[in-house]
Amino acid sequence: MRLLSRRYDLTNTGYKFLEIGINVGPPSYVEIALEDHRGHELALSLETWKGLYEQQWNIYKMLRNEYKDNFISIEPVTVSVCTLNDATSQFFIRMHYNDGNDATTYV
Repeated sequence: MRLLSRRYDLTNTGYKFLEIGINVGPPSYVEIALEDHRGHELALSLETWKGLYEQQWNIYKMLRNEYKDNFISIEPVTVSVCTLNDATSQFFIRMHYNDGNDATTYV
């Protein structure tokens, strides 16, 4: 159960969001999760969150097509950039755990 949580919208419509809260239980800890309005959730460990933060410049370069690959692996999460529509140059970032759970975030 998450207490004192706060949501940060990741899209203009609010369908995708980042939620940070305190998970109560033995032991209590801060939980960071990517979620959507349909109830899908991708919980991120503190180590994974730190890895994403450390790779933020490479993720930015990936969005600008200046990175050597189209994915970055931060175990156990893989981050990739895909083009949604070549005509409008819309793209999205796809994050997924290697066990098959997906959370897709449009940027």
